Amino acid sequence: MTHRTGEPKERPEPPSRRRARAVPAPREVKVYIAGTTHTPLSKIVTAAAGILVEAEDSGTTGKRLPIAYEQSQYVAEFFAGLEAIRSAGKEDTLTIFSAQRYVHDAMNKKLSGWEHEGWVGVRHCGVLLCLAAELKARKAPTFFKVAAPGTPARTICKRAAGLAKRAAKAPIDAEWDLTLPPNTTLRGLSLQGNRQKTFYRSIREEKTKNVSPRASTRKKLEAVRMAVIDAFGRHVSDADIWRAASVKDFLPRTAQFLWKGLHNAHRNGTYWTHIPECEDRAMCKECEVLEDLEHILVDCKSPGREIVWKAAKALWLEKETQWPEVSLGTILGCGLAEFRDDGGKVKRGTQRLYRILMSESAYLIWRVSKSPPMETT
Repeated sequence: MTHRTGEPKERPEPPSRRRARAVPAPREVKVYIAGTTHTPLSKIVTAAAGILVEAEDSGTTGKRLPIAYEQSQYVAEFFAGLEAIRSAGKEDTLTIFSAQRYVHDAMNKKLSGWEHEGWVGVRHCGVLLCLAAELKARKAPTFFKVAAPGTPARTICKRAAGLAKRAAKAPIDAEWDLTLPPNTTLRGLSLQGNRQKTFYRSIREEKTKNVSPRASTRKKLEAVRMAVIDAFGRHVSDADIWRAASVKDFLPRTAQFLWKGLHNAHRNGTYWTHIPECEDRAMCKECEVLEDLEHILVDCKSPGREIVWKAAKALWLEKETQWPEVSLGTILGCGLAEFRDDGGKVKRGTQRLYRILMSESAYLIWRVSKSPPMETT
């Protein structure tokens, strides 16, 4: 028997339970990217990135690259990859398709090495660093896939390339935001496992990052770039020009001659106009005009110059049918020459012959012009 004492106690009401809010399932977003270049009649190359988000009209866009960056296809692909990552939510599973392997290899194969070395010596470090930071800020998986030829993904990538092509022809109407997300990047390089070469390059980059390029060097690089476009149909960057000046086909003295020519560092022409009592050395005694490098190698009426170029042309025509036009740009950029057969395959032997002929002929003309005249009896 149960005995009750006092007043009955009220049973407390159970706490109200809030119904759990349904968490939306993560979406799967597919983005197709492409980069392309456009060369108008003015020969000033422009590049643009195009992205196309599957089943979303708002995600279809094309944007010109900043002027400060190299106007090339693979740099445009990096900007397209950056825009693709930003177009999707951080919780969405993202798959990026591209017809090229630039972004795929950069983020899957090279990223860890670049971060270990502190991004020392990496070209286009700004956009690649931002691309890697945006990738780390995401919470869902991101996949980079190469669209194989003949697949529907390759067809959509061509549509994205069309968007990029139209954007490359239009003026720049939008700026790129290259600010890094917070807490995604650790600057500096690892002290463990790096080579001494990497540390030296890092110190050199830090010391020279605020040094502006020489005006005369910029003019020579632009002249070489335009000459290579006219003669060989190639679009090259400043880094390509510097690397081509020291290819293995050149002898050391010839490579040094080309390197000085790109820097306008030879002792001729205007070099002597600033030295008292040496101003007359700036003029060509044969033509009575300023004796700069272009005049010595291309325009001078000296018979020695004509003999050298005629001999080089005769030797070239024994193998090929057409002798490319000789200019200062093609001489300094002879390491960038590219010759292909009817099937599109690069003719390595012809390419090497052209490099040797142009560089050695120019160097011979330079030495003859600077040697004292022989006395005749």
